[in-house]
Amino acid sequence: MAWLNDFSEAAVAHLIPGRLLTADAASSIAMRRIRRWVLSCDLEHECSSADVPLPTRVLDVDADLTYRGIKLIETYGRTGRYITLSHSWGQYHTLTTTRATFARRKGGIGMEEVPKTFQDTIFLARMLHVRYIWIDSLCKSFSSRLLK
Repeated sequence: MAWLNDFSEAAVAHLIPGRLLTADAASSIAMRRIRRWVLSCDLEHECSSADVPLPTRVLDVDADLTYRGIKLIETYGRTGRYITLSHSWGQYHTLTTTRATFARRKGGIGMEEVPKTFQDTIFLARMLHVRYIWIDSLCKSFSSRLLK
């Protein structure tokens, strides 16, 4: 019964049906599972992930990987698939889009500038071949000092 005191991922993974046997969320095992879930949703549910009208502004993660960073774009009624990330801003709003940063964001944002949570979302979008991401702090305005 020594295993009762071991709550490590490896020790409990077999106890939870469907739980990944890897702690690496970016592993090939995890990516295959996520792709399977998305495919299942596309095929079996009415809420298909087919192209939909994009929000006014999204981040282009360039799923074909011709540019390593990301760019803020205005969609002008374009359609497509996108992933949404709404996150806790915490005490400091380190990466937002304001009137002062709007043109620079449209020119590109290097991966070294974005927080790890954003990097993980960009990685996931690229692995799933989804070109656009909507991240609240970069795409949506929240106050008069931010872009409207």
